[in-house]
Amino acid sequence: MITSFDLRYKSELRNLLIVLVLLDTGVRNSELVRIKLEDINFQNRSIYVYATKTNTFRTVYYSKETERILNVYRREVLKGTEKGPLFVKFHRQFNEPMLGSEINTEMVYNLLSRKAKKIFGPDIRMNPHKFRHTFATALLEEDVDIRYIQEMLGHSSINVTEIYTHVTLAKQREILTNKHPRKKMRI
Repeated sequence: MITSFDLRYKSELRNLLIVLVLLDTGVRNSELVRIKLEDINFQNRSIYVYATKTNTFRTVYYSKETERILNVYRREVLKGTEKGPLFVKFHRQFNEPMLGSEINTEMVYNLLSRKAKKIFGPDIRMNPHKFRHTFATALLEEDVDIRYIQEMLGHSSINVTEIYTHVTLAKQREILTNKHPRKKMRI
């Protein structure tokens, strides 16, 4: 039997992995909770994701930092399990992970909301889609072609991806400072 400290450590490890996967991949909440261990290619740090919204599959990639936490999570929480849901529920009565029992979208939403309020205060609203939005916006600000972002997000139409193309003031300033044609003119 694990202690309440162990349970807290293991649930926080899971929660950290949830945040990292959301940030690294831009997956939807519904896609996140359906990730199975057998969907992960540990050699090339990729996850084969099923999008119920578009009824399609795509491959997303995660970072080395996420890989490190994923390996600790697999060892400490999943105990070497090779099949079943990646993100598991915890049984409070028995203080242990419920292997084979996946979390749901509402749990992820509530988890992120609670954490944001605890860290940033009661007025902060956080949800899984904000991570998806952050993923897309960060790539756009790094001048990644919108067609690649469309593919990474699993959008069937570029029009849907264009929702994320709002431009920040800092990016506008950078473009005007560095790329405006007038920069090449002598006046």
